[in-house]
Amino acid sequence: MKQHKSSRKYASYSVLYTVLAVAIVIMANLFISTLPATLTRFDVTANELFTLSQETRDRLDGVDQDITLYLLAENGSEDAAIVELLARYEAENPHIHVEYKDPVLYPYFASQYTNLILETNSVIAVSSLRATAINYADFYPQSYDEDYNIIAEFDGENLLTSAIVYVSSDKLPTIYSTTGHGELPLPDSLISRLEQECYTVSELDLLTVNAVPEDTVVLLIHAPLSDFTGDETSKIAAWLENGGRLMLLTDILDEPLTNLNALMSNYSVYPETGIVLEGNSNYHLSEYPHYLFPNMADTAVTAPLSDAGYRVMTALCQPLNIEADLRDGLSVTRLLTTSDSAYLKEEAHNADTLEYVDGDKQGSFTLSLLIEEAQTRIIWFGTSMITDEVSDSIVNGSNTDLMLNSFNWLSEQNSGLTIRSRSLNSGYLVMTS
Repeated sequence: MKQHKSSRKYASYSVLYTVLAVAIVIMANLFISTLPATLTRFDVTANELFTLSQETRDRLDGVDQDITLYLLAENGSEDAAIVELLARYEAENPHIHVEYKDPVLYPYFASQYTNLILETNSVIAVSSLRATAINYADFYPQSYDEDYNIIAEFDGENLLTSAIVYVSSDKLPTIYSTTGHGELPLPDSLISRLEQECYTVSELDLLTVNAVPEDTVVLLIHAPLSDFTGDETSKIAAWLENGGRLMLLTDILDEPLTNLNALMSNYSVYPETGIVLEGNSNYHLSEYPHYLFPNMADTAVTAPLSDAGYRVMTALCQPLNIEADLRDGLSVTRLLTTSDSAYLKEEAHNADTLEYVDGDKQGSFTLSLLIEEAQTRIIWFGTSMITDEVSDSIVNGSNTDLMLNSFNWLSEQNSGLTIRSRSLNSGYLVMTS
């Protein structure tokens, strides 16, 4: 009888210990679930896909208003990488919240914030100021190596940080792009990146206004086909004299842009007739000597790219020259230059060959200039091909980075992000015998 009671007693203790153990595990799980992802989730990927950079952390520290990141995905079909990264953002700042919206259950949810047709696993960032959408395909950009093999990448951090900065900024600086002279429109991809950098891009017809608008942070003149009138150039000149900022891209034309060139001559710079070709094969695209990989000067505009080992590519360039004597206070810097083996075809359209021949001017040529005087800032590119999307893809987006850096330097905005996408290519561990 005593043995029977003893067995029941031990059984009761066993049940009690089991209940207590289960309760402890449940409480521990509940407690851990309340901890931020930064304490409970570890990034063991080879390229640290989910580790937020210091640049992102610095940006998130300044976010003081509520932002919701909506992931549009059906239940069970969420992209694991995006889910993981969103958790990191939510853990980094209490003002950032993540919500999941099943497009089957909420078919009209996205239309409140965007006109874009979004794929599953797209993200919408929303604040009380504005909203922006990131399409799923943009999270996984693809580029190609020298052998045309696909390089798969994950650009989640750059896109999400840019979206958060965009929707949380109180005021967006405006870039006005001139119209009425056959100007090329900026590529949609560049406009999208500028918007991610918190700029607004608007058109401006100088004939319809008395002066360049006061809210202009940068005036853009993008590859005009015809000259500006004297009245238009007077308005630009007056604005520059008061500390304005100008981004100028010009192409080789049959008729010179007389008034525009006169405006630039006031800053002791002028274009030279002809197209620049490169005689050193290390500075041009294979078999295309007019597609140039120029040297980049050590400036705030180019240093982030050159320091990281990136190259830019441009083409069909006219050289830009600097007068010998500059007035006091005027500074002109050669931003992009060729090698000493470059040469100039003055009659490029009538040339029988792209190879160097006797009579071609040879030496180093300037393809882009950076101009400063007091508060005035100007960047001049001797070609619009720097914004060409095909050229940009060949150098994996470095041309776009250069343009963004240029706009940020001109406007003195500190919003420019330098977060690069991260490779998804497999890593290999080679073991010796």
